[in-house]
Amino acid sequence: AATSQQLQQEAAEQTERGGCSSWDRYLSHPELILSPDVRTVSSETASGAMRAAFGDTVLRKPCRVTLVYNEGTHVFLVAGLCQAHNGEAWDSAGAFKNDWDNGKHRGCWMYSFFYNAFSADGSDWEADASDVRPEFATGDQLVLELNGSPSSWILSYYHLGTESGEKSLIGRSKGLNGELKVILLLGEAHQSMSFLPPQRNH
Repeated sequence: AATSQQLQQEAAEQTERGGCSSWDRYLSHPELILSPDVRTVSSETASGAMRAAFGDTVLRKPCRVTLVYNEGTHVFLVAGLCQAHNGEAWDSAGAFKNDWDNGKHRGCWMYSFFYNAFSADGSDWEADASDVRPEFATGDQLVLELNGSPSSWILSYYHLGTESGEKSLIGRSKGLNGELKVILLLGEAHQSMSFLPPQRNH
């Protein structure tokens, strides 16, 4: 199994080739709190509204994105990729429509921490055939691996446990295409996740 240090190294290499390692200050919901280094996003209070944060990089080629679970309930904690130019997700001014349906959204391919299930382009939550059920604890990582090309992407979701150091495939989604943005939904109070900072060899 890959160790946490190996995955950090791989994440740094992928970031250099077009991955993502910080949140977008302008696209992310204004009620969310971003850390000074823009790697961590948190929800302070529950407003009853769904609030999404977006990665600051448009993904155009195969890459790996690593998100670290910090704290908070798994209810309405949803992560994945959103098509950057899908009219069902963005309005004519370039703002996210924020039109959620039980944590699902058109134009987005998502993983629900609560249901341990997947939604493709706003489809109903569906469990993966692998039946892997990770229990995310503080420090655990959700790894998104994007393979293929803009005409036909394959998105794989992995869990990396801090204590075990084991990387397990949670599920895989197809049918995704185009340019993409990392998206994270924080629908409850005191939820927090971070991008894994790039680790470089000296």
